[in-house]
Amino acid sequence: VAILSIKSYIILNFWKKEGYSKEATPDYRLLLEPRSLMMFQDTLYTDYFHGIEERSHDFVSHKSLDQSEDRDAVVSNLSYLNEKTLARGEQVGDDLTRLTRKTRVSLTLRKV
Repeated sequence: VAILSIKSYIILNFWKKEGYSKEATPDYRLLLEPRSLMMFQDTLYTDYFHGIEERSHDFVSHKSLDQSEDRDAVVSNLSYLNEKTLARGEQVGDDLTRLTRKTRVSLTLRKV
């Protein structure tokens, strides 16, 4: 799968298919920046559901999963993000940024 995110950032969630429930916290959350390309395959495609939650904003922690108190705000690719991405958001506390979503335009390609 290849996802080209064009206009706004998104948080793409991944849940393991085995034992999945709608209320479950995602196993992985990836922040895709505007004008970015994300590709995934193999077990991440076959063994996980992926999706984007419908909401007007997201909270992103500046800490890793083992350091953050708010698991729902941790993104797995934090160390790979452009530092300007979080700077565009609103600081909420010492290690939390609120990002407001804009209209999302993306192109998704799948080989099935």
